[in-house]
Amino acid sequence: MIGSLSLAERAARRLPVASLLLVVLAVALHALPGASGCLQYDRTAISRREVWRVLTGHLVHWSGDQIVWDGVAFAFLGWLCERESLASFLRCFVLSALLISLALWFAAPGMATYRGLSGIDSALFALVAVRLGRDAFFYRQPIKLALVGLVAAGFVLKLGYEFRS
Repeated sequence: MIGSLSLAERAARRLPVASLLLVVLAVALHALPGASGCLQYDRTAISRREVWRVLTGHLVHWSGDQIVWDGVAFAFLGWLCERESLASFLRCFVLSALLISLALWFAAPGMATYRGLSGIDSALFALVAVRLGRDAFFYRQPIKLALVGLVAAGFVLKLGYEFRS
């Protein structure tokens, strides 16, 4: 029966396996005593060549509240990205983790430690917004394009507020 489904229908039915596995991993690491400290982005440890922290720092969290909010956003946005392309989801995950860590290293030298999926959540949000905007433009849906632009502008304002505070 699946063979008769269109590509879009098959993609919509696919479970977001990678997103869910990454959320489960983040929750498991949060529950594992001492894991967060060993895996967080830590400027001093990275300078001692503990380079795995550049990626793993995004999978550990400071609190249960943070893992819940980051995890829910990641699972939802990851599902939206994965249903169109698992490969682009994984590229976004890895590239954003690396770029965020590089940005912290060079642009925020005073930030000694970092934990959380929120930066990657932002990258996934941007990927979803770009896809929706592209589709709205391509299919000539000006109202949808305006809504995507409005939400994207709100997101940029949110980021600006967070950066300043």
